[in-house]
Amino acid sequence: MTRALALIGHGSRRQRGNDELRALADRLPGVVTTGFIELAEPSAEQALDAAVAAGADEVVAVPAVLLAASHAKNDVPLAVAQARRRHPGVRFYAARPLGVHPGMVRALADRFAERAPPAPLDRVAALIVGRGSSDPDANADLHKIARLFAERRGLLTVEVAYIGVTTPTVEEAFAALLTRRPKAVVVLPYLLSPGVLVERLQAQLAELAALNPRVQVSVAEVIGTHPAVAEVLLERADEAVSGVGGMSCDACKYRAPMEGFTQDLGGAQALRKAAAHLTLPTQTETHSHVPPKRHVLVCVNRDCLDRGSVGVLNALRAQLRSAGMDRAVRTTRVMCMGRCGEGPAVAVYPDGVWYRRVTADDVPELFSSHLVENRPVGRLIDLVLG
Repeated sequence: MTRALALIGHGSRRQRGNDELRALADRLPGVVTTGFIELAEPSAEQALDAAVAAGADEVVAVPAVLLAASHAKNDVPLAVAQARRRHPGVRFYAARPLGVHPGMVRALADRFAERAPPAPLDRVAALIVGRGSSDPDANADLHKIARLFAERRGLLTVEVAYIGVTTPTVEEAFAALLTRRPKAVVVLPYLLSPGVLVERLQAQLAELAALNPRVQVSVAEVIGTHPAVAEVLLERADEAVSGVGGMSCDACKYRAPMEGFTQDLGGAQALRKAAAHLTLPTQTETHSHVPPKRHVLVCVNRDCLDRGSVGVLNALRAQLRSAGMDRAVRTTRVMCMGRCGEGPAVAVYPDGVWYRRVTADDVPELFSSHLVENRPVGRLIDLVLG
């Protein structure tokens, strides 16, 4: 068997961030292709196809993402399912993300050591900053990594913060650190590549440092350029092929009814299952269910909610009921879609069309043009996936 790896990253609006994924691929042996889930080209699907074109008859899709949120749980497995249909003679595997691993803790420790000040460790605080997710599983894993890093290191304190989506925010966690009166704070961006989020974080920290001149604030390099990351990616690929080390679903919001996230139970996961279902061969002559033709996601997280997303959702549901299309087109309330400041955000699948700044007044046009006539509303489009 000739194996190839398809390294699938998130994608960034900054070319430097996308180049980091390619640099990471260069550190891996053998045939390695790269692709992105959004915001950049080539796509994840194109990366899988390129691996086959390179002569591989065994392809492992490896998510170059830090924690197990929707990209690793949904997007990569769906891309693999579709690739199996396109290339029936090729074996495809979906690996789990980097996740909680001793190598990632070691990378975090090395990043700290690179920026550690001369002050005694018991007067130094560390602030580990993640991207933030609407998936509690991913947020909990970052706290576990932080705890493993903090154990017996002798630091004054270690706090976790998030750039967006969830709390504590960077400002809140920094304020908590100050109550311990540290001489220095080392900020550890738990991110794979430089990009918009790093730029935002650096500007934020510069302001906080200026307001607190008695505390030395230093910012470490992102985690993704550390050699341990490549080692863990290879281990994840080997696990996928050997069938060990599967992703834990015990605390997955798509599988387990968790307080505060019951609206997501089966949500995005069910959407992608429906999309994959339409592409898989029928196992029996009849089905006991009919999957929806389309699924519309409407963000009801704080920012979109304040901008009127519930009105958009209610207007859309009323329109669908009136037209007798509420079974053919399903609607789901979802939490943050990563478009804060550009909402209300609406996504239509399996078309992969994301809209921004949608108002209740836009619903009739969105309904008639896109959902009835199959013509997406160009003036509202944010991006098109796939």
